[in-house]
Order: sequence, then structure tokens, then C-alpha cells
Amino acid sequence: MKKGLLIIFLCISSLAYTDPDFDLSMVPAEARPPLEEIILDGTYFIPAIVISEPVTETLEPVITVPVIDHLESGRYYIQIAAYTTIDYAAAEIAEINSNLPIAIMNLGNEDIPFYRILIGPLEQEEIGELLDSIRNTYASAFVRLGI
Repeated sequence: MKKGLLIIFLCISSLAYTDPDFDLSMVPAEARPPLEEIILDGTYFIPAIVISEPVTETLEPVITVPVIDHLESGRYYIQIAAYTTIDYAAAEIAEINSNLPIAIMNLGNEDIPFYRILIGPLEQEEIGELLDSIRNTYASAFVRLGI
């Protein structure tokens, strides 16, 4: 967790009033009390906003999920979604009940990735009730059998 003081200065120059192509920019200051006025190369820096509360950064927990290249023979899987980017697949996995056995199967290649999100491996007896429950959220979920 990072903490610090955020001070923002607005950059105001006489060019802003005379040149229509002038780009008005925000310049971050070092962590120090703001000054009344700073003049640097004819440009005035005036304190605009001072946030006195600490800035914090919260990291999300890392979820580890096995990436498989084939389905186990004779075992069942419920496919709930498929994505072309690992970021979308990871975001979806973060929303799923972590008590379920989740796996990702990449069927694509480097040029065209394709990630299936699967619940499993499961025994045949586990599928019925679990599939009904999953279809409350993922209406198009279906069962796959490993061959």
C-alpha cells in the first residue's frame, strides 16, 4: 500500500491568451507544501488543488487458475464462457465462486488466442445440480466430456 501527498499545479502562461494552439498542461509537484507562486522561464505555476489526505493504492488479490491443453478423459466440464483475451477471461474468473474447480483452456495460438472458462473436472453425479445453478448466471453454459 502506497501513501503520499498529492499536490497538483496548473500551468498558466501568457501564451494561453494569445496563441490558439497553446496546450494548457497540468504539472505535478514534488511532495512539499504549495508555494504562493513560482515563476520559471516566464511561466507562472499557481497552486490549484491540494489534497491533504494520503493517496492509497489497493491491490486486488491474485487468483491462480490452471491452464489446461486438454480435457481429462472420462471427466466432465461445464463451459461457462469463452474469450479472445486473457484479461477478459481473468475478469470473468474473478467473479466466479472460488470454491468451484475452475480451469482455462487455451485453444488458440499467439496470433488468435481463444480462452474457454471451464468448471471441472467433475464426476457425472456432480453435473446436474451444478449446471442448473450455473445457468442462473450463465444461461448458455453447457457440459463437455473429455475424450
